[in-house]
Amino acid sequence: MLAGSPPTVRRRRSWIIALSVLGMILLACCGGATVVAAPFLSQYPATVSVPASLAGLDKLQNARADALGQEVASQLKRKTSARSAVAGLYAAPHDERHLVLVIGVSGFLLYPAREVDAALTSMGNNGLAVSNIHGYNAGSRGGVVKCGTASILAVAISVCVWGDHGSVGLGIFYNRPVIDSLNLFGKIRRDMVKHG
Repeated sequence: MLAGSPPTVRRRRSWIIALSVLGMILLACCGGATVVAAPFLSQYPATVSVPASLAGLDKLQNARADALGQEVASQLKRKTSARSAVAGLYAAPHDERHLVLVIGVSGFLLYPAREVDAALTSMGNNGLAVSNIHGYNAGSRGGVVKCGTASILAVAISVCVWGDHGSVGLGIFYNRPVIDSLNLFGKIRRDMVKHG
């Protein structure tokens, strides 16, 4: 009887060790899956809108700008798996020199960085070549933000694009340097995009 005891104790220890190792592996896998899934869950689903007031700017009625915005929004929607697209022209009260055209699409986007690059490339393909493109901190909402410069009829503009797993948005800022545009762009994104 005594001779048979040690193997039983060894077997029991082996099972305890095996179960402990299995538990640690499962915990690591689940923790890893949570880390990987977190950006998707926090950014999708999303809806984008162009409200009457956006980041302290008022929405303007301009048929030409609305048509241009809708055309770019439709192209952006076609190039992504987005399900909705919006566009709007904004300015501060009595300041139409610093217009801002915003465009946004929403849907499930697996590779936000690719969507941002595609949006910038497509602008170049449509006659608005954006240069001096740099990546910037996307803030607490995550994703990718890039801005660059361009010109329309000798008017200097800044172009910023955000992309995350639930939306892509674009801002065209007239007569405004990139750093000022970037600060405003973060507020625009916050006001345009709702998650959940």
